[in-house]
Amino acid sequence: DDVELAIWGINSQSAVSPEGFVSEATMHVNPSDGQLGFSFTSGQKGFYPYAKTTSEAQTKSLYYWCRDYTPVNTVRFIYDSEGHMFGLHAGTDTNYPRNARFRFVSSVWGPAVNGTNDDNDDNCAYSSNNALRLEYMANYNGSTFIMNGTRFQFHPQLAANAVSSSQTNLYLMYYDSLTNELRFRAGAMDTSKAFSANSSRFAQNKKASFDDFYDDAYDNGNAGDDSINHIKRYVTNYNHVSVLASSATNTGNSPYAPGERYAIAVVPGSQASTDTVVAVWCDDIHKTLWYSYLTNPITNNHRNVNSTTHVNKSWSTPVAILDGNSGGYAAIAVDSDKHIHIASYSKERTGSLVYTYLDSYESATPDYIKTHSVFVDSYGSTGQYITIDFAKDSTGTRYIPYIGYLMTSLQYPKYAYLVDVDSAVENSSDWIPKPGTDSENMYTGAWESVILPTENKFLLDDICIGVFRKSDGNLKNIPIKTGNNICGGNGTSNPVIGYGINYDGQGYIETAQLK
Repeated sequence: DDVELAIWGINSQSAVSPEGFVSEATMHVNPSDGQLGFSFTSGQKGFYPYAKTTSEAQTKSLYYWCRDYTPVNTVRFIYDSEGHMFGLHAGTDTNYPRNARFRFVSSVWGPAVNGTNDDNDDNCAYSSNNALRLEYMANYNGSTFIMNGTRFQFHPQLAANAVSSSQTNLYLMYYDSLTNELRFRAGAMDTSKAFSANSSRFAQNKKASFDDFYDDAYDNGNAGDDSINHIKRYVTNYNHVSVLASSATNTGNSPYAPGERYAIAVVPGSQASTDTVVAVWCDDIHKTLWYSYLTNPITNNHRNVNSTTHVNKSWSTPVAILDGNSGGYAAIAVDSDKHIHIASYSKERTGSLVYTYLDSYESATPDYIKTHSVFVDSYGSTGQYITIDFAKDSTGTRYIPYIGYLMTSLQYPKYAYLVDVDSAVENSSDWIPKPGTDSENMYTGAWESVILPTENKFLLDDICIGVFRKSDGNLKNIPIKTGNNICGGNGTSNPVIGYGINYDGQGYIETAQLK
């Protein structure tokens, strides 16, 4: 009986691929200036946003960053609060199993393309130009190389905490499909230093490496040298990698296994070295969404590791957020007051979006989760390809979660948000959100769920949502940006939603924002 008309502004060409279709499209709002940034892969090229650079000509929402002879994949990026961009991508050149790499890049260093040598596959397959080569795309199993061009393609996750204008703590989680491991890295990056590569592209680049972000996959091999000492260079260096979940953790009374869908966020510490990383992941064996956290991750990441399985025992004992064939998609965020917000997908009620609130990273007990998890949207099959962001409500006391997701039954992007914190329940110092739908799948009014009426066929990938926040956590207008290859918002504080689309032989990232 209460109807509101949502007027959307939709830009179907916020980012344009110069080489055909796009895949792995990602969008974020730069927290330093509100500009939209995009990444995607388009055939043999990968694109990222320029950010935090000294040249005005390089402050672009999209920039050609890397190339390979064969398609580039595993493209993802994030911003820190200072506006620096950090990204990941993989080259898939299978001409020789030891060529293709999984690499880390940053706007601090600039693009990894090699000047006038843009068509040379060393830009993405094995060059050290403005990139750390973390892993090979092939694994040596003791007798032979096993090559998988999509070895790490299942949505690797970065999280960042800019502890100063010159240091950002970075955390990386990724799934290794060849070893069935959910892997983790941690490191403190000096963002005041430019990249200084060794003269040989096959040399180890110690000048730019930091902590677990190390240039381990630097050797391109020699077809005539298959000695065991040479081959050992292509095995993962577990001095720079720890494991959260693997086949080895699928034992005991409370087994948990890894999976292809996971997310991480960082709870900033009181000191530069005292962050806490929080993680959720879907266990593909037990169909359960687990939650765990690691305190002081830079120092604890290799402190209590099993020497055989490489499992890091410093992570807290995993607690189930969802079970019963659920949790295949999840997102996690930490607000400025260190509360945890988790959005996930449940197959209950034929497919629903679920929200879980944790007052602190230590709050997750089974009883607590039961009272702090609510169904947000149960209309049709809905709640996949999730992203989440947050901002304070109008009173400035509580945080409202904003969730982007896909409604699979009608094939539309959607977004949901808590209408007002007054609709939630106060319980002394704790806060319990009310459900958006009741036991009969009827909307309660506590949450707003909005269909985004795009006419275009979009990628089955993350429905990216982002807000622009002031330093106090309140919403800030996303500014209008004009210029070549620059994209902003519509001047309102409404969240912006971005996703990839392909039509008529061309690829784009489309953005939408309520007017």
